[in-house]
Amino acid sequence: GSTGNLFGLYTSSTILPSGVQYVSPGLEIDGTSGGASGINVDITQPTVIIVQGDLYMHHGGKMRIVPPDGRLEIFVEGNIKIGGVISSTAGFVNEASPSVPNEPKRLALYSTSISPSRTFQYYTTLPFSGVMYSAAPNNAKIDFQATSPIIYGAILANYNIEFNGTGSPQIHYDTALQYLPKGWFKGINTPFIIVQVTES
Repeated sequence: GSTGNLFGLYTSSTILPSGVQYVSPGLEIDGTSGGASGINVDITQPTVIIVQGDLYMHHGGKMRIVPPDGRLEIFVEGNIKIGGVISSTAGFVNEASPSVPNEPKRLALYSTSISPSRTFQYYTTLPFSGVMYSAAPNNAKIDFQATSPIIYGAILANYNIEFNGTGSPQIHYDTALQYLPKGWFKGINTPFIIVQVTES
């Protein structure tokens, strides 16, 4: 794969190259120009994106992980905002095909900031199929504002994960994540173990 720099604003559909890609000063995927369905940034090969700033996906803007070879790990050094309102359709689409199921192991979203003022907001109505990780301690939570969010895979955080939208969240932990080969994910170690679940 290649190593390169990408312009940090996508307003039209595109296919990203494989390899490690650095995005500075941040990454915005704005689907405004893509009509009702927004735009797609397609991942068709194993790709690592390092966002040297904030990640903002809105107005139907999507990143699609396309089978059979698409796989994405995205590291975000700043704030994360997926969707702008609770009815948003922006976000990640981990696609399936007849030969390749919708596998959470093909998508990982890392918030690498350790600032207690870091924000991580999730508004989209799209189900998330993958792994989310937040490195920040103290008050830097993962804040789900979406109505009845659906998660397939795993969520890991050094601080709280809060579901503040209406309805009931659904979390489907993917046990297959326990058996991935060492080094499959570059930002975290497997297996994943749930140590505490608190309902309030």
